[in-house]
Amino acid sequence: MTSHLVPPALAYSALMHDSEEFLGDWPSPAKVMLGQDHVKARMKPVKDALRRRFGFQDERSEIKHADLVCMATELRDLLPAAWMDWGHLPAPYPGRIHPVGPERAYELFLARFDELKHWATAPVTR
Repeated sequence: MTSHLVPPALAYSALMHDSEEFLGDWPSPAKVMLGQDHVKARMKPVKDALRRRFGFQDERSEIKHADLVCMATELRDLLPAAWMDWGHLPAPYPGRIHPVGPERAYELFLARFDELKHWATAPVTR
């Protein structure tokens, strides 16, 4: 979803911005409790390797904002009433999230990847 909320030239980087989560996603509340800087420091070598291999630069304010919009939308559409204060988030995306299973999510990701990979700064194949 994030790749649809940024200008076209940033869409590939937005799609890849959480690529290190193939190892597993840290829920935001856990990151807050452990210290986001601590978690970022541990994941930095992985993220840097993925940036080099797949040719993306995701450290852009537009991508960060789109990611926060997605988080706000996920909170609204997918989670029960929040037990933490998420008041720092921007307004959610007007459209609703319609959950899909892992196989469909994989297909959708690969289709979007194929659509956007020409924006990569390194040769990318799959």
